[in-house]
Amino acid sequence: QKCVRGSDVSIGSDFIVNLNTLYGNPVNVAAYAITWVDCSAEMDAVLAIGSEDGFVAWVNGERVGSLLKPGRSYASQGDRVPIHLKQGENEIRLKITLTQYGWKFGAHIIDADGNPVSVKNLLKE
Repeated sequence: QKCVRGSDVSIGSDFIVNLNTLYGNPVNVAAYAITWVDCSAEMDAVLAIGSEDGFVAWVNGERVGSLLKPGRSYASQGDRVPIHLKQGENEIRLKITLTQYGWKFGAHIIDADGNPVSVKNLLKE
């Protein structure tokens, strides 16, 4: 399922993907999300993730963080992991787990001070 943030939405605002809306109300499952971003220069940044329930995150194939905790509520940017982005195209992949009930996530690329980092989203089919 393709989920796209509208061009009229501020880069700093939350874009929450509600997996229950997309896939119903399963139990003990996981879904994967992937996006590609283009960076004008190599940089260190922070991947700020909100998830209900757990998550695993990879950047360019390297596992950068995880928290596999069942039964927790969504908190915008509640978990933060340091990442390194190369100049050019970078792949960001998330695994979002669910035990039961709510199942959603959101993610931001920010700097160490919590400000949005300017990257270009590369839409791929």
